[in-house]
Amino acid sequence: PEHVVYMGAPVEFTTARFNQSPDSKGSERTIVTSTGPFVITWNLRRALGSGRGDAYHIKQYPDHVVADNFRFGEDRSIVVALPNDVKSVMRSQLAKPTRQSLMIKSPVLGDSDIVANARY
Repeated sequence: PEHVVYMGAPVEFTTARFNQSPDSKGSERTIVTSTGPFVITWNLRRALGSGRGDAYHIKQYPDHVVADNFRFGEDRSIVVALPNDVKSVMRSQLAKPTRQSLMIKSPVLGDSDIVANARY
């Protein structure tokens, strides 16, 4: 919940998708969803077993994420649809949530650190 402040917009999740890997013998291990420009994954065993809702990884894109899903037959690769592009990203490229990874980057201003560190 404290990470939502850094995202800069209300959280409106897309439909969550569970991995459906044939080699996992029917057990879902990972869930993926998105909100705005962020793709988010949870390890189900950690999230449900520990009761920690903050056990997730996140990646920000320069545009709004339209849809996301696991690549068929695996949970290590995620297909991300943006308004004018489709990308495939390895789940390992998503990072633990931090203030830096959650800050919305303005397409006009670029990185927010430039403005924050600028001289008057």
